[in-house]
Amino acid sequence: MGKKSIWAAVLIAVCALAGIFLLYQNENEPEKKEPVQIAVSFCDTANSRTTAIWQDVLDSIQRAEMSVEWRSADADADKQKKDVRELLEYSPEYLVVMPVQTRGLEEELLQAEAAKTKIILLDRTIDNFKNISVLAEVRTDAVWEGEECARLLADFFDGREGAVLEISGENGSSINKMHSTGFRNRLRDYENLEIAGITEGGGDRGTARNNVLSYFLSSPGTVNAVFANTDEEGIGAIDALEELGLRGEVPVVSINGVKDVKNAIGAGGYLGCVEAVPYLGETLMEVIQKDQTKTRQDDENILRGTVYTAENLSQMQGY
Repeated sequence: MGKKSIWAAVLIAVCALAGIFLLYQNENEPEKKEPVQIAVSFCDTANSRTTAIWQDVLDSIQRAEMSVEWRSADADADKQKKDVRELLEYSPEYLVVMPVQTRGLEEELLQAEAAKTKIILLDRTIDNFKNISVLAEVRTDAVWEGEECARLLADFFDGREGAVLEISGENGSSINKMHSTGFRNRLRDYENLEIAGITEGGGDRGTARNNVLSYFLSSPGTVNAVFANTDEEGIGAIDALEELGLRGEVPVVSINGVKDVKNAIGAGGYLGCVEAVPYLGETLMEVIQKDQTKTRQDDENILRGTVYTAENLSQMQGY
């Protein structure tokens, strides 16, 4: 056999061995999976709480190396419908929804279900689960948060009579309904306390301030305590009481746990707040990862925060 033939044979053998090696390597390499696709519709990202939720959820998704497409509805129920329809065009495996209102998304959620997209409700809930399959809820215990506000006022009045002005939150939101339900139900345990009036806050400090001012000026002496649905209304209320010269005389309680309320409690006149934990991202990822591995999980994943007053204010982080 000539030298050229020998080299040709060697080259053929080397190529064959290389081919066999590459084939073996490809067969034994784990198949690369596409990242899990998640779509998130936030109700808004306008205040301290919703911003904290938004940032924590997106950070948690990134750490889990999952893919995300998201929208903010800017507290507009009609915009959220449009947002959800747009998000479904990405064919996500999971649709995470933080509903603006308890009603109105039925058609869009049924569309997601028909596309075999799994639905997770975040921070807020919806009224009707009857025709909609929801994988899980990830939220705080909003009813308990309202109950704890009632307990704070009961401890403050200690048997003395108290007339409470309730400041309502965002119209149609589950948070508003559940906070109010918890507060009113627990208040029935205290015969010395009653709700003497209600005014709108709408999740806005300016609105709450103006309406509290108006209420106290038009009905002086009728209330001596304030329950604010969220810290945003609470800050508005304390600003109004400051202007009226009533700060320190009329205790204010609220729900969330933002830094501004921490400062207000420290300054005096603000009795306390019940923390609504905004860091829901880790729990959300656990829900998705358990579903991916077919691990049994709870339908409801409900977190409770801490009740803060001047006594334990140093423990309050605020957000």
